[in-house]
Amino acid sequence: MEDNIENNEEFEVELDTTNSDEQQVETEELQQEDTQTIEEAVEKVPTEEEIQSRIDKAVETRLKRERRENERKNKSLYQIEDALKKGLGVEDRAEILNKLNEFYEIPATNTLNVKDEEFLGKAYAQEIIDEGDIQEIEDEANRLASIPRDKRSARENAMFNTLCKKLVSNKQENELKNNGIGLEILSDKQFNSFRGKLNSDVSILEAVDMFNRLKQTEQEKKKEKPASPGSAKSKGTTADSTVKEFYTFEEAKQFTRDELNRRPKLFEAIKKSMPKW
Repeated sequence: MEDNIENNEEFEVELDTTNSDEQQVETEELQQEDTQTIEEAVEKVPTEEEIQSRIDKAVETRLKRERRENERKNKSLYQIEDALKKGLGVEDRAEILNKLNEFYEIPATNTLNVKDEEFLGKAYAQEIIDEGDIQEIEDEANRLASIPRDKRSARENAMFNTLCKKLVSNKQENELKNNGIGLEILSDKQFNSFRGKLNSDVSILEAVDMFNRLKQTEQEKKKEKPASPGSAKSKGTTADSTVKEFYTFEEAKQFTRDELNRRPKLFEAIKKSMPKW
């Protein structure tokens, strides 16, 4: 009997120990699951780049949907326009209108003049610019560029020119920013006057560099003392030492041929400046 009791006690002790181990394992598993859940939750928090990417995709999707909707609504109008172009043998909407007015003898008193068309073209372009989507600006500019210039209406030309100016301005601003140059230079009257005398192929960075060099040279000339009387040779040497790296067309034409012959460095500087006029 005592042996049985002892055996039972041993069994009960062993049973309790087993339950304790199982509870510990279960607790550890629950802790691991909680830790994994927390880690997954942290990983799911989007970064600023991911948020911006989602916004961009949402905006792009909406614009595409609106374009498709606009094309669907105006599909019949586009078909009518194509049919009129083929039937009348013209390529432009303005020509279609002129042909119809001429055929039906409709007075053109209510038609917009060129200035009105240009005003509307600039206004439409500004609406696109105000949206702030550079890709949309480029797409519209490319669409208008695909139309031959002589086939574009006054409104389309005004739109194209306005959009192109914005694209050029945006490119120049980016170039200045990337090179650590303040955008206030673009509103500097002296700089804009100087730049207007340069060839259109000269980049904004080259123009700024030449403008700064010119200002520096002018400041140095103001600081120089007047040359003392001396021989013609010493005068020529002093004059050549103040030669600038760049001369505008207006500055160059002030020198006489005789003076250029006497000052070879000046003549060489003007020759190097000529391609940029």
